[in-house]
Amino acid sequence: MDNINISRNTKKVKDEDDSIFLLVSTCVAALIPFLEIIMPFFVLRANKKSNKFYYIIVVANIFLIIFGIYSAYNILDSVFNFFGSTTTNKI
Repeated sequence: MDNINISRNTKKVKDEDDSIFLLVSTCVAALIPFLEIIMPFFVLRANKKSNKFYYIIVVANIFLIIFGIYSAYNILDSVFNFFGSTTTNKI
């Protein structure tokens, strides 16, 4: 018999996909008001193109950043009245 040299690819395949963890952390960040502005940047940094739900994570985090800025604006406006006008009545 001939000497047949069979080479196999020994490159390890990533067993764990971080997609579910990143989606769950995005959903948890959406529940906490000021965390929804900061957390999506960390999630987007940890997201890799090899993840199963790469594009869903990117779209969800961009939406979360926009929604977080809007909700932070509303919270600051209602608590401190930074962005509105007030009226006073003489007693």
